[in-house]
Amino acid sequence: TGPLKGGQPNRILATYRHMGNRLAKREITPNPLPMVSLQRADNRREYVLAPTEEAALLDAAIRDSNAYAWLFIKMGLSTSMRHHEILSSRFDGLNVHRSRLRVLVKGGRWRDQPLSREMTNILIREREMAQDPEGWIFPNPRSRSEHTESMKKPFRRCVVRAGLDPTKVIPHTMRHTAITNLADTGADPRTVQLFSGHETLDM
Repeated sequence: TGPLKGGQPNRILATYRHMGNRLAKREITPNPLPMVSLQRADNRREYVLAPTEEAALLDAAIRDSNAYAWLFIKMGLSTSMRHHEILSSRFDGLNVHRSRLRVLVKGGRWRDQPLSREMTNILIREREMAQDPEGWIFPNPRSRSEHTESMKKPFRRCVVRAGLDPTKVIPHTMRHTAITNLADTGADPRTVQLFSGHETLDM
């Protein structure tokens, strides 16, 4: 199954501790089970960009050698889509009238990502300039999938050029920032859930 990632170890350890406490409380076990210390969390996933940092990152992306760097970062900061979701999105999934972009998300399911009017207009312009106006938004004919698979290197270049810390600012930071920005507007939890694509309100 491979190594555990992100917060998975802590969730498993927390479940173990909870079960041990419940068993001891019900006197099913004679003594409490040994408690396991939780691992230090990866705080990179919790970092939120300030507006000035967002602007600096976008400015750095405009000047990057990768022609798609700016669009990738703009979509990340505007939509809360994950790294892979952005890169595997297609123009034929764009619904201009509803301001939605149909994307394939984790678990192999589809969802309609809400778009701002600004982001919708940007994608309309990109589609008009694209060689294939119904194809991949981030095409790469040399890739087996025919779309770009990773933007980690260009993203890191932009982060460094913007004067930000690449150990804290990773592609997932854009998703966390976008969701936090929406929540800060006072949007109700259901709206935030639809925007982020989380399956439950708890997530």
